[in-house]
Amino acid sequence: MYDRQFIIAPGKYLKKLDWEKIIISPELELKTHPSLETSECVSKQGRIILLGYILDTSNPELNNRQIIEDLINNSHDINSLCKLLYKLSGRFVIIYITINMMYMLHDLAGLRSIYWAQTVEGDFIFASQPSHIAVVMKYKYSNYALKYFIQTDYFKKDQEYWFPGPLTLYKEITQLLPNHYLDVNNNTQIRFWPNKLKYYNSPEAIVKKSVEIIKNTIRSASLRYELAIPITSGYDSRIVLAATSHDSEKYYYYVCLYGDTSKKSNDIVIPQKILNKMGVKYNIIDCNGKMDDEYMDYYKNNCYLAHNYYGDIAYMLKTKYPANRLDVRGVSETFRSFYFNKTVRNGQDLANIARMGDGKLAIKSLQKWLDDSTRIIQNNNYNLLDIFYLEQRLGSWRSISALEWDGIRELFDPFNCRYLLDLMLSVDERYRIGKHKLFKMIITEMNPTLLDYPINPDRGIKKVKRIIINLLNELDLLLFLHTKYKSIYKR
Repeated sequence: MYDRQFIIAPGKYLKKLDWEKIIISPELELKTHPSLETSECVSKQGRIILLGYILDTSNPELNNRQIIEDLINNSHDINSLCKLLYKLSGRFVIIYITINMMYMLHDLAGLRSIYWAQTVEGDFIFASQPSHIAVVMKYKYSNYALKYFIQTDYFKKDQEYWFPGPLTLYKEITQLLPNHYLDVNNNTQIRFWPNKLKYYNSPEAIVKKSVEIIKNTIRSASLRYELAIPITSGYDSRIVLAATSHDSEKYYYYVCLYGDTSKKSNDIVIPQKILNKMGVKYNIIDCNGKMDDEYMDYYKNNCYLAHNYYGDIAYMLKTKYPANRLDVRGVSETFRSFYFNKTVRNGQDLANIARMGDGKLAIKSLQKWLDDSTRIIQNNNYNLLDIFYLEQRLGSWRSISALEWDGIRELFDPFNCRYLLDLMLSVDERYRIGKHKLFKMIITEMNPTLLDYPINPDRGIKKVKRIIINLLNELDLLLFLHTKYKSIYKR
């Protein structure tokens, strides 16, 4: 249980936990599950402890140890360290210790999450999920959380529910958001990105560099691990397939069959045609079924806010997934303006956009994020909702999802790089919505034949809606109507 997880606390709280141990300070011990990679480097500048794996998109051959050596030797404070992380990828937590300060931060999307609390005695406890802290300190869900989140229709009915940070279901525990670092000494999280004005580029100007980053990230991972790559009819997996098509024999391509997906579904038929043409085996893993009571108990206790929907899939997959392979799951919705054409005035608007309705706890948490974030995001010329998707949707739902699957495999997202995100967001939204021209240009750069097959083909009313949206976009009317609507709505 608790694969690839960690907890940091005074030793008195961790005596019964038989995990790997690293002494952080006279007051704090780090304990990690044996399956979690750890690396450490010390220099006159300070000390870095790495939990998980880190990839250098400019130097794919470098390993964890070499990368953190470079980080510690070239960092003179937390701000310089944050700048050095700009072109790095992976799924990691970094603990950065100087003479009298301690900081914690994670990868771009917070896929290896950080939660923390300070006890009434002044002790700090940090963990990969809040449940570890709650067990040690005997914390319970707050009554407010039970009433205004757990008992809402959103939590009961949405299969992919997520909780907006930095709040958690425990009043004593806080979540570290993406693009922030934790200043432990001052018990506060501080935003470090966006930190400069964003300028717009033509799509042609950034395609080659984006392709280089994606390919180098995958190459770096493949030099250390074997990779398993799920392939559907969507954009994310098509980009990953294009990036790996030149040496496709190295990879295990697969899809999970579950729920409404059948062997006649586009997510099965289209990639099967592509891979058959490439002469590559496509593995279909049947994940239909229900977890038994014993596994449900393990699954629910293993992860904070675990989803039953994913638990059933995990239960069926646990004996079928190829052992010791990183699971390559790219999520590029932030690049694609997922929440395009939405108006935001307050936390209620954000809750509506996220389909959370009028849950008071969600509105309170989202209002805090809005108050803390709007000025710096907009002053740097970024779209508020692009950063909202990254920091809230990915920072919560995706990080919890990663924890849920840790008992089966380690996650790898080749798009989880701040430099790549910056490049993609520097392109006009017209190229990132509708027909997603930018993504097709990236695929064309790597393997144009993959565009001979449809991407996410729509049917029925969805097809009509998509045709209208694409037509408006082609005529440059979509952004015009969106801007006009917003100006009228504000009056």
